[in-house]
Amino acid sequence: MRAAVSRFARVWHRLGTGALPNSWNDVVFRQAPEPLEIGQARALEAIVSHGPCRMGELAEVLQVEASTATRVVDRLVNQELAERTPHAADRRGVLVCATREGISRTEMLTQRSDAALGGVLEAFTVEEIDLLTDYLGQLAEAMDEWLTSGADMIPTGDA
Repeated sequence: MRAAVSRFARVWHRLGTGALPNSWNDVVFRQAPEPLEIGQARALEAIVSHGPCRMGELAEVLQVEASTATRVVDRLVNQELAERTPHAADRRGVLVCATREGISRTEMLTQRSDAALGGVLEAFTVEEIDLLTDYLGQLAEAMDEWLTSGADMIPTGDA
């Protein structure tokens, strides 16, 4: 088991750090006809998919500090991809929502990402893609469970 975990960790590291994700983000997001930084693209996608939301809700969805979400939204507002509007039920509240241009940009970036993934996944059969998707979904669920149930306790010994 230890060898399998170690092998997985090396692949996981390669996918998450270094040249591979940077190159992927360059191709999909930064080299787009109307480029965005990855953090801006992810925030805009969250705003589009979740609808108008408070800054705290957006920060929670993105799993970042509220100040980070605010800085990203400031950039999106400056590019006219998002806007802040008063909350109808809370006079002091503000909602952030995507503009038409923001929705259009998100759709374009999603199409670029899907096309790039499609190119990568051509090396796999449909059955392999289904298995990979199932396993990655299980991995995401297991990670969520582990993190919410005591991630401060890293197992030791033979895994």
